[in-house]
Amino acid sequence: MAELSPVSDKKALIPSYFPSAQYAVIFKNFGILPVERIAAALQTDKENILRAAEAMGLSAKREIDTRFLTRGFLTIIRNNWHLLDYDGLCRLLDISKEKLTFILKEDDFFWVKMGYMKPDTGTSCWQDPTQDDWNALAKIKEMIASSPLADLEENAYDFLADFHREIPADEIVTVNDGNLRLIYSYFALYGDPLLTPELDPYPDALLQEYAKLGVNGIWMQGILYQLVEHSLCPEMSSDCEKRIDSLRKLCRRAAKFGIRVYFYFNEPRSLPKAFFKQHPHLAGKNGDESYTTLCTSTPEVQAYLENATFKLFSKVPELGGYFTITRSENPTTCYSHDVKPCERCSKRGAAVIISEVNNLLYRGMRRASDTARAFAWTWGWNPSWANDAIAALDPGITLMNTSETAIPTCFGGIRGEVIDYSISQVGPGELAKSLWKKALESNHACAAKVQINNSWELSPVPYLPVFSLVYEHMQNLKSAGVEHLMLSWTLGGSPAPNLYIADRAMQSNAPLSDIVREYYGEFAQTILDADKKFCDAFREFPFDMYVLYFAPLQIGAAAPFYKEATGYEASMTGFPYDDLTKWRRAYPEEIFEEQFARLSKGWKEGLDTLDTIEFATDKVRELRLFARAALSHFASTYNHIRFLRARERGDKDEILAILAEEEQALFNLAEARRQDCRVGFEAANHYFYTVRDLQEKLLNLNDCRNYFA
Repeated sequence: MAELSPVSDKKALIPSYFPSAQYAVIFKNFGILPVERIAAALQTDKENILRAAEAMGLSAKREIDTRFLTRGFLTIIRNNWHLLDYDGLCRLLDISKEKLTFILKEDDFFWVKMGYMKPDTGTSCWQDPTQDDWNALAKIKEMIASSPLADLEENAYDFLADFHREIPADEIVTVNDGNLRLIYSYFALYGDPLLTPELDPYPDALLQEYAKLGVNGIWMQGILYQLVEHSLCPEMSSDCEKRIDSLRKLCRRAAKFGIRVYFYFNEPRSLPKAFFKQHPHLAGKNGDESYTTLCTSTPEVQAYLENATFKLFSKVPELGGYFTITRSENPTTCYSHDVKPCERCSKRGAAVIISEVNNLLYRGMRRASDTARAFAWTWGWNPSWANDAIAALDPGITLMNTSETAIPTCFGGIRGEVIDYSISQVGPGELAKSLWKKALESNHACAAKVQINNSWELSPVPYLPVFSLVYEHMQNLKSAGVEHLMLSWTLGGSPAPNLYIADRAMQSNAPLSDIVREYYGEFAQTILDADKKFCDAFREFPFDMYVLYFAPLQIGAAAPFYKEATGYEASMTGFPYDDLTKWRRAYPEEIFEEQFARLSKGWKEGLDTLDTIEFATDKVRELRLFARAALSHFASTYNHIRFLRARERGDKDEILAILAEEEQALFNLAEARRQDCRVGFEAANHYFYTVRDLQEKLLNLNDCRNYFA
């Protein structure tokens, strides 16, 4: 079993507006987690926690449930990463160190999101308050109580109630089983959802909404050794039958709506280094400090891959199929990352190894099922050998390309290109089209991986109202001869108007104006006018993967300002810190700032147009609310850029003006969250911010004002 990574010697960042870390722990978690868990984390009793919470004016008007323990644990880990040691985190969540290790490794690369390091927090242990502590807590109470956020209560996960209602048999909508329209659940747990079926990733009401929107496939992460016994390392395969039983039930429920279940496979998964002490001949050349890859050039590993999919599809013949990533993501083959492969694989080459893994999985599936589909996703494939790999794929495998890969960009004279996750830059790009052409020549069907509702350009709102961009993309894909669509990664799974527009655009030749009128009725023209302004503004987004992953976009107005340089490096969708250099990467500071100024200004003009609608329907009110939340995120990112540049110049007057603008962005975001608890949520990150985080930002802003005044 792998162990937790060693703690860094880099000291944790403790907010200076709390007397010590223990009060930050209480503030961040009170009203979100049961008091018993907070007390356990700090190794004290409930009474101490309650007294400190009361001193800060914290209350929990609603009964605290376990939703953050079961569905929001990533949020809790992230919020306490700089406050609690490993033991404290485990006590807070009531999990073992083994479970924490699994979360960090397998829950969508959460260790990467945490920055590949655990800051040194010291030991998590309660210290009795001093009089100075009580005085400081009283000031916190006064500040929150006098703000517009005083009565803000946590409403996280209230949206689940809408999807956990029964659908009468005579009301069930069934979608056709034609060209694939594949999507990820809006709220599924990523790491191991089949082991906790009570946290249903696809309840009937969600399946019903998907069917209405033409979705006929749903997917989840699959790890083969968790689904069928690992023939090489069976000790990794506990609870397989429980997962298979959950999977069968899900497949049968989904089938009522004409929907089939697919897996995302990133195989073969690496194994603990201890395994290779007894099986050194199976070791590959990728991995990390705890794990090593299996070499897929060995007969034993090849047999494992083929037989594992055969066993899986034999046990659950209702499965729709799977798609693969065979380059990067997790370390899998000797060619999964850009390191020197082992001697065996180096003689065979990347095209052979990558196509072979796809073929082995496919052959195992096909031995068990005549109807299941296999999709080989070219994410990470090198164009220098991609065509050879395509030619070597079994003809029954569908080739899937990320539509927008390699689209050239130019902002402020700075040239770059899209990798993926772009709505603002409309696909498909020339690379995708050339690979589809090769696929068609080799008798493969073609699929496009796209983002329809949102992307890492902004994920904490369920959808971005940029309908013209979605429509244009669909028209382009039809022209390229693409049949199948993967509509989302873990983000973008909400039933939403963007999916309706994409489905209608692919199924008919109707103009966008007609589709919007079908959905919004009498308000269509105003919405189309606003949509043009949103789309024009969004095209100004300074696209770069570093901007998407490392800038404060996802956290928005909840992200703190730092009075002095932290020395910390931004992490992928986890902690932006004050790492402006990494946020902007290729863009000079002034161009980076100008692009977010244009984006924010243009988006505000679109929102102003929507605000001219006086008597809106629920659909229009929702559209307006999410557009306003998006503006808060864009404007706050703009404010963060300006703040750090002004901090570098020592321009205190400019800083104070920025703080005032950020406060308004914060209030707008908090109001959006008050009205709709989907704001701030994304399935693989859980909540990017809690209500407490929004309240804490007030403390942060006040602290900055005092410092720079």
